[in-house]
Amino acid sequence: MNILALSYDYLPSFLKACFLYMGAFPKDYEIPVSRLIWLWIAEGFVLPVRSKGLEDVANDYLEDLVNRNLILVGKRRLNGRIKSCRIHDLLRDLCMIEAQNENFLHVIERYAQAFLMGAVAPRRISLLHANILHFKMHPMPLTRSFLLYDMHKNLPDMFLLEVMDRLDFKLLRVLDIELLRSNHFPIEIVELIHLRYLALAINCELPGSIFKLQKLQTLIIDHIWQGQYLPREIWMMPQLRHIRLKRGCYFPRPYSRGIKEKSQLVLQNLQTLSTLTGPVSCSKEVFACLPALKKLEIFATVSDSQAEQTSEFLSNLACLHQLETLKCSFLYGPRNHRLPSGDHFPANLKKLTLSGSFLPWEDMAKLAALPKLEVLKLRSFAFEGYVWRAVEGGFFQLKLLLVENSDQMSWNADASHFPSLQQLVLRDCHRLTEIPQGIGDITTLQTIEVQDCSFCIVRSARKIHQQQQMLGNDELGIRIITTSGDSHSASPLHFLSGTKLAS
Repeated sequence: MNILALSYDYLPSFLKACFLYMGAFPKDYEIPVSRLIWLWIAEGFVLPVRSKGLEDVANDYLEDLVNRNLILVGKRRLNGRIKSCRIHDLLRDLCMIEAQNENFLHVIERYAQAFLMGAVAPRRISLLHANILHFKMHPMPLTRSFLLYDMHKNLPDMFLLEVMDRLDFKLLRVLDIELLRSNHFPIEIVELIHLRYLALAINCELPGSIFKLQKLQTLIIDHIWQGQYLPREIWMMPQLRHIRLKRGCYFPRPYSRGIKEKSQLVLQNLQTLSTLTGPVSCSKEVFACLPALKKLEIFATVSDSQAEQTSEFLSNLACLHQLETLKCSFLYGPRNHRLPSGDHFPANLKKLTLSGSFLPWEDMAKLAALPKLEVLKLRSFAFEGYVWRAVEGGFFQLKLLLVENSDQMSWNADASHFPSLQQLVLRDCHRLTEIPQGIGDITTLQTIEVQDCSFCIVRSARKIHQQQQMLGNDELGIRIITTSGDSHSASPLHFLSGTKLAS
C-alpha cells in the first residue's frame, strides 16, 4: 500500500481529486466515462483550457490517470476515447483511505458507518449497499455531493421528500439519487441553488420552478412512462450541458426573451440531449436554438400517413451544425419516406444509428456522402428491400458497419465501397445469402463478427478468412456467435486479448 501511496503523492492536485473520486463507485463497478466526466466537471475538478471544451480536458485527465496505471480501461471507442473504466481493488482501498483522511469523500458501505456519520461534517457522501433506511438523517449543510448506490425497492412513497427535508443540504453541487424512486418531485431540490448535477427517478413531471437551478449542468431523469413533457422554463437554464431522460421527453418550443422581443432564448452550452420524442419535438425552431448540440437521441412514433412529416423532421437536423452522434429509432416506422439529401443532413456526423426506419436501400448513397461518418449501425429493418447495391465514391471514413435484423437477401459490394472499414458486424440476418468476398480485400479490416445469421453467412465469413490467410493476411479475425451463447473465434492474438473495442 505504501508503494501505491507514492503514486498518489506525486499526482498534480487536480488529478488527485479525480482519482479520489473513483472511490465513490461500488467495488468491481464498470464506470461509464461520460457520467464520470460529467461528475468531475460538476465538482469543479476540471480546469478550463483555451480552445478546448471541458469534456475534452476531462478526457485528457482520464488518459493521464490510465497512463499512470491508476485507472483500468474497460472499453475503448473506435476513435480511441475510453468508453468505460474501472479501478483495481487495492487502488480503490487507497482512494477510500486517502479520501477519508482528507475529508474529501466518505464512503458508507455498512450500517455502522451510516450510524456514525453524525460525528463528522463530510464534504461528499457515497452510500454503497448500506441500506439508506439505516442512514442517520441529520442536517448536513456543508456537504457538497450526495451519491446513492443502494437500491431499496420497498421505500415509502414520501421517503425521498423526508430525506431532502431533514438533510438540509445548502451547498450541494451533486445529487445522484437515481436509484431512489419517488412518485413526487421533492420541491426542496429547487432551493439547492449551487446544484450542478442532478440525477433522480420520479413518476411525475418536472415543475417549472426547476429553472431556479441556474448553475445546473447535467440533468438525468428516469421516469416510468414514455414521453415526459419538459417545462418551457428549461429554456431559462443557460448552463445546461447534458440532458438525459431515459424514456423520452417532449421538448417545448423556445421561450422568447420578452413580449416585445423577437429573439429567443438559446441553450448555448447544451451538448447532449436524449431521448427526444419525435417528430413533434424535432422542429427547426427547437434545433436552431441548440447550436452546440453534439449528441442527440430521438424516438419517433409515426405511421405511413406521417411519412412527409418524418422526412421534414429529418431535414431539420441540418440546423445542428455541431452534431456528431445521432441515434434515431422509429416505432411503427413509415414505409414510404426518404432520407434528406446530403446537404440537408448534419455534415459533421460521425456516428449514426437507425432503427425501424424502413428506408429504401437506394438512400444509402446519401449516407455514403457524409464526409466524417465513422460508425453506422442499422438495426431492426432500418433499411428494407432484397438487394443492397453499394455505390462507389463514399464511406471514406467509415470504420464500423453493423447490420441487424434485416430482410436483405443480396449485398453487392467490394473493397472500394468501404476503404477504411475496420469492423463488420452482422446480426440476425437470416435471409442474407453471402458476405461479398471482396470485403476481405479491405486492407484496414480487422474483424468480421457474425451472430445468429444463416449458415450461408457463417460459411462465407469463414471462406473470406481462409482466403485472406492464404494471401498472407493474418490480421483479419472472425467471430461466430450463436443464440445458445457459443462462440468461435479465428483471430490474431491482438484481437483475443487486451482492451475491448466499442463504438
